[in-house]
Amino acid sequence: MLSVVVPTMWQFDPFCDFLEDLVQLPIIDEVIVINNLVEITPDHSALKHPKVQMHNMPENIYCNPSWNLGAKLAKNEKVCFLSDDVLVDLRLFKRVHDHMMPEHGITGIRITKEVYDLHFPNHDKIKDLNKLLVTGDLRIRPWVGIEYNLGWGALFFINKSNWIDIHPELLIMYGDSWVFNMQLEMGRMNYLVEDCFFYTPWNMTWKSDYVKNKVELIAKETHEFYIKCQNETLAKLRS
Repeated sequence: MLSVVVPTMWQFDPFCDFLEDLVQLPIIDEVIVINNLVEITPDHSALKHPKVQMHNMPENIYCNPSWNLGAKLAKNEKVCFLSDDVLVDLRLFKRVHDHMMPEHGITGIRITKEVYDLHFPNHDKIKDLNKLLVTGDLRIRPWVGIEYNLGWGALFFINKSNWIDIHPELLIMYGDSWVFNMQLEMGRMNYLVEDCFFYTPWNMTWKSDYVKNKVELIAKETHEFYIKCQNETLAKLRS
């Protein structure tokens, strides 16, 4: 079975309708909602479904700590981390569940041409856009290269026993890089799903006025700081 972890601040209205379909999937037996903005929680039938577990935070604990908490709370070995501004082919969940093996790292999803066009209108990162066309085949292949820099952290799967907590001083930045690279550091292969319908406006929570101290957090959580945190954690794991 599959656990799904969703950190949220309720900034993408279509998500609750998507969640209503998601909880109907037999392969999913729990959806762990990390509610970082309790006061605007919508009154939606999907949130009352018995598979949905609402964990109300007294204040925003931010994305990376929400992922750590969700990994801790998940009762299943196979876990999906899903942003609250994502719409995706529902067939994906069983497809990846059946693919996952204990020795695997993460399995993520490649953005589609539509999402790429929306966020990179100058086509400055991928030259051959035909590679992003969606056929619906849900192919899974070993994941190498730089694709993870294109926002894959909106949706990924991992074995709970392989999860390595994101450093507590990294609250908003480099969480996806942490998860991806830590699995490589542990000698595990990561995998990528291609040819899957996937839409996200990206970072709806991040763009909202509800996230406090954005400027300060960005200034602190630089790439150099991320590498420092990663090396510190690796040293502890290998000691």
